[in-house]
Amino acid sequence: MKNNKIKLIVTLALVLTLSFSSLPALSKAADINAGTTSPKPLMRGNGIKAKIQARATSTASSTKATKIAKTIVDAIKKADTEITKRVESLNKTLENVNGMKNVSASEKATLSSEIQSEISKLQALNSKIATDTDIATIKTDLATIISGSRIYALVIPRANILASVDKVNTIATMLETVATKLQIRIDEAKATGTVVTTLQTALDSMIVKTADAKKEALTAQTTISGLVPDNGNKATLEANTAALKLARTSIKNANADLAAARKAASIITNGLKAPGSKAVKKGDLKKTTTSKSN
Repeated sequence: MKNNKIKLIVTLALVLTLSFSSLPALSKAADINAGTTSPKPLMRGNGIKAKIQARATSTASSTKATKIAKTIVDAIKKADTEITKRVESLNKTLENVNGMKNVSASEKATLSSEIQSEISKLQALNSKIATDTDIATIKTDLATIISGSRIYALVIPRANILASVDKVNTIATMLETVATKLQIRIDEAKATGTVVTTLQTALDSMIVKTADAKKEALTAQTTISGLVPDNGNKATLEANTAALKLARTSIKNANADLAAARKAASIITNGLKAPGSKAVKKGDLKKTTTSKSN
């Protein structure tokens, strides 16, 4: 009885083993008969790698966008700084031009119009750059600031030269007034029997030098009158540069003439300080300061 039970258990175990061992073969055969092959599942490692690559690509794209945005912001700030500096300088120059007293009204009007036009252009450019959204456009607009400086580089030096012309003429006019007073004092000294040959020679020199200074100032003004921006034209640029240089030389000569005239005036006033002589008030000469060239 016990032996029969053991045989039965062994038999059942054998049957079960054979059944399970035949299942893969049957499944594979079924797939072949159906004309399909079971898909292989993705490995876990490949899936993680794909996710990491996708995240890296997204991060790189985000970083690049951030850098571009920062570049644009920095460029806008730079443009604003450069334009603001130019506008402030032009406004100061415009103020100086409006304050000129010994330059023709037409010359002042022309220069004032050029300066105001340049200020308007720079302000419009600044507004445009503030709305730029791509690097290529901003680079083009930034280059416009530099190329636009051609007129900026001409207007400012021209205005400075005219300011010097105005100052030279102002001082020369004051020296002419002083010369008239000195002539009266010399004539009075001569009437009392004083030898005034040296004083009269100094006065004549003073008058000539004052007149020469005014001529040099007029030459400087005429030289720069009618200059136009070069706009990239090399010949015009060279002509403007030469004209500005010549005008500065004329202003330098004018200042030298004014210095010589003041020296002659000092010789006369010192000579008239002898007992009984009437000297010119020192205040008349203190006002005649020498102009500096620009």
